[in-house]
Amino acid sequence: MSLSSLLGAILPMIVARITGVLAWFALVFSSPMLPVPTVNGTILNVIGDAVGADGSGSAPSTRPREASSRSPARPPTRHIPDRAARRRHAAHGVGWMVLGTPAHNALNGTGGTPTEKNITRKEDVMFISINHLTKDFLRKPRALDDVTCDLPHGMVGLIGPNGAGKTTLMRILAGIIRPTSGQVLMDGHDLKDERTRRALKRTLGYLPQDIEPYPQLTPLEFLDYVGVLKGIDDTRKRMRQAHELIERVGLTDVADRRIGGFSGGMRRRVGIAQALMADPRLIIVDEPTAGLDPEERMRFRTLLAGLGGDRTVILSTHILDDIAQTCPYVFVLRQGRIRYDGPTEHLTEHATGRVWLTQPSNTPPPAGMIVANAVTTARGVRYRVITDTPPADAHPMDPTLEDGYMVLIEEHPDQH
Repeated sequence: MSLSSLLGAILPMIVARITGVLAWFALVFSSPMLPVPTVNGTILNVIGDAVGADGSGSAPSTRPREASSRSPARPPTRHIPDRAARRRHAAHGVGWMVLGTPAHNALNGTGGTPTEKNITRKEDVMFISINHLTKDFLRKPRALDDVTCDLPHGMVGLIGPNGAGKTTLMRILAGIIRPTSGQVLMDGHDLKDERTRRALKRTLGYLPQDIEPYPQLTPLEFLDYVGVLKGIDDTRKRMRQAHELIERVGLTDVADRRIGGFSGGMRRRVGIAQALMADPRLIIVDEPTAGLDPEERMRFRTLLAGLGGDRTVILSTHILDDIAQTCPYVFVLRQGRIRYDGPTEHLTEHATGRVWLTQPSNTPPPAGMIVANAVTTARGVRYRVITDTPPADAHPMDPTLEDGYMVLIEEHPDQH
């Protein structure tokens, strides 16, 4: 073996090891010594804290994780207030909470400082309340306009057309950018508070739409690096988690290959694995299946469906079938406002009795009808339309999730 080939084989491993050592020193001495991934001009340290290109957000923290113990006891019996009660709490800056959770204890004198231990615990569900959230960008339309909702536990879908505000909302929830007005409460703690943001990032898994893991690292090395950033100081614990997650996402056979040679689908799987490091209670996933082939989409959908059992997972996508298969609850955003907030299966009710299939024709449907689909046949085009005044020869059809979505997006766009 020539000297150049030997150096080409050894040098990447040496660089990876040096990167890991520098990351450890950065944590210990609170010094931003390492470069961090960027997402759309935003400096992201993989665990949810960032500084935007315009200076918004907060600086990445490299403070080592504080030791904490998790009680094995079962959570206390909880009373969930109704929506009206939660709104009253929010109006007084309290937000809604559950009796016996850290938020309730904090506001009753048993630990009010938002820390990793009391913002959420292993046996508790993280409760998220969004109150009158607004976000403006310079010389752009308002991205979010008075958004108010409560996020349920489990898999939650977030859908809407391009420019609806989905990514902006998720970046606010991840602590990457800050809202212009309004508040986000995590277990009763305001996300505007720096201590809350630092506590949240220890329990957050974030997979942005475009993620580029360090190409010179292997999946094992990259997950080990992410584990250091998330404060997992025990090397054996980090590597155990890394091996488990690599097996879970189906990358065991390539665990020692460099990420730079991976396909887009394989890099997405590395991305979801890094989001799951440190067992986060909140996972935010932005367009995870965009650009994937059908086989990768099915594999990724199966993986996502198993994540919502004991945590909150927010899934943003343009693919309604992904929502139908994985998310029992969905939010529909349009022009920065919530158009629908409820069970996914009830979304079809907005189109009940209004979906029709026309006879083949070379003439498009009249103006005012929503065209949900069009199929070309030998005799012309058959249109699937949504209207209260169907053509005389049209046949009624059962509504689908897409039909209900089209009604919400196309009709009465200015209504809240």
